[in-house]
Amino acid sequence: MTLNSGARGEASDSDDTDDSLDSGPLTRKRGAALASNGSMSRKRPKEVQEDHQQPIFGVAMNHHLDDPRVFATVGNNRVTVYEALSNGDVKLLQSYADPDADENFYSVAWSYDPSDGKPLL
Repeated sequence: MTLNSGARGEASDSDDTDDSLDSGPLTRKRGAALASNGSMSRKRPKEVQEDHQQPIFGVAMNHHLDDPRVFATVGNNRVTVYEALSNGDVKLLQSYADPDADENFYSVAWSYDPSDGKPLL
């Protein structure tokens, strides 16, 4: 996989009613917000779509971190890592794309290196 080096951006949803947001690689339409304690609220997103506009087949929260707001998605030939911000926004951290356009990723999981504790995707 190759790192998409221009992979920093944010998608936000200020009033939770704007269905036309598109401020980067992730479009979030009516999404879940984080509660003040850092947990996700029970409100479920209406739709989340990445810029490749293909189905997202897997999502995994990184529970190996002290603050598990980091999650990854897979779909099409991409693996993307995001951070769920406390104000309800989603921040793009990294995006990896397989050079084979016909590749499809269907699952994602987090682990960690026991020697140094660093997360592995």
